[in-house]
Amino acid sequence: MAFLRGALAIALSLLLASTDASSPRQVASFNVTPEIGEKYGCGARCQAIVNMANAADLDTIGAMFDQDWYATPINFTSSSKPGDLLKIESMKAADLGVRYGTSVFRFQYTTRDLDGSSVPTSGIIAFPFSVPASGRFRPVVYGHSSIGVSYGCAPSNSPSLFEARVWGALIDRGYAIIAPDYAGLGNNYTIHKFSNLVTHANDIYYAMVAARNAFPNTFTNEWMSVGVFQGAAGIWKLAELPIVQKASSGYLGGVAIDPPSRQYDYGLYSIDHIFSKPDCMKYGATAEIPFSALTVKRTYPEYDYAMLGPTLKKRMGLIEELQLCTNAILSLVLDLEMPEILSFDGTRNDKIAQKFQKEYGVSNGDTAATPLWVASGENDTFLQPYAVTEPARLSCSYGNSIDLRMYPGLDHEPTTAASTPEWTQWIADQFNRVHRRHGCTNITQTPFNLDTASTIDVWGEYLALADSVPSDL
Repeated sequence: MAFLRGALAIALSLLLASTDASSPRQVASFNVTPEIGEKYGCGARCQAIVNMANAADLDTIGAMFDQDWYATPINFTSSSKPGDLLKIESMKAADLGVRYGTSVFRFQYTTRDLDGSSVPTSGIIAFPFSVPASGRFRPVVYGHSSIGVSYGCAPSNSPSLFEARVWGALIDRGYAIIAPDYAGLGNNYTIHKFSNLVTHANDIYYAMVAARNAFPNTFTNEWMSVGVFQGAAGIWKLAELPIVQKASSGYLGGVAIDPPSRQYDYGLYSIDHIFSKPDCMKYGATAEIPFSALTVKRTYPEYDYAMLGPTLKKRMGLIEELQLCTNAILSLVLDLEMPEILSFDGTRNDKIAQKFQKEYGVSNGDTAATPLWVASGENDTFLQPYAVTEPARLSCSYGNSIDLRMYPGLDHEPTTAASTPEWTQWIADQFNRVHRRHGCTNITQTPFNLDTASTIDVWGEYLALADSVPSDL
């Protein structure tokens, strides 16, 4: 256990590097008051819905935010290099709902921003109970799904570490997990550039570098990644970045579950196949419209939300004012009609959104040295299969290797769980160097019994929340 003693020694020295802040307090998911609601076009019913969603978000992220921990450490300077370890400490794993025997550490490290500068960010590192016979853990970097855009919506601050149930499947199989929060979540040195896939890919890559600095001689040189939704798209982009194209990087490939990789294309598709239909509110894709607009805004501050309808455009101010997280952002559309949410013409003519996809999306002609395993639920109302299959088709046309797996009848979250046996085996095969023929595969999984299989209508739960609020408020 020399690696653990070394890490604790590092922790004792680096904990002293933290700047003074204040005691834990709420910093996100504040409720809409009548005054704030009036300012941003959110009436009584909207206020009730958003405030109910806020309660769910606080359940996820934790009502109290540890400001001392997430403050920018004083050892972060302009000369800090991406991958530098800034601070680390052990967490009380028994309080986190992780698998028995799991050890968890939270850490701050430096990553690379869009302009090439170093910025601090945070995350966690988790280990299974037993050290492998080889003495070194096989590491997998986990990219989390959408939890929010405000710094208080950090997965590492979550009482249950947000998606530990997903990466816990890898802990069970003996892998070590490195899970970045992404820059701008947790530490607030920089704004969170939501779904900017280049920044997410950098965060994922440099989290691995920093983990090696935190725990020297603890990991194999070979490493992999797995992500869901937002994180899945970042992992897809990582495969295209120059930093992992050489074998010396040790990178073996990634798993991308429901990746929203080319959002502008999906927006155009959704206008024709979802948003123009009378039952458009039955699709979670409608609730993703605020996130699509934020994706562009967080990278291009001058963006004027050209794609949005007038009411939602006004409501976007609530996100900054109240530091909203995912459930509340999704709920912003629940009492609106489509013309209030989205401008079809504005979307079709949105040059900045088109530019964003070209600069920061995937499948724009780049080649990848390593393969991807990609999953899509055929009944995913948030991300219809086209959003996954079309980028995969494009990537394959450039000579890349993708194993695409389709899951009939499954929505967003159920796809992650149901696909676990396949993607964990794929990861094991990559580490074990099981021969994989170069190229692409596309397989639809065969359910044992779809009629009796456990599943859920994820967006339906949001609609039920809205229905519980009287329409005459």
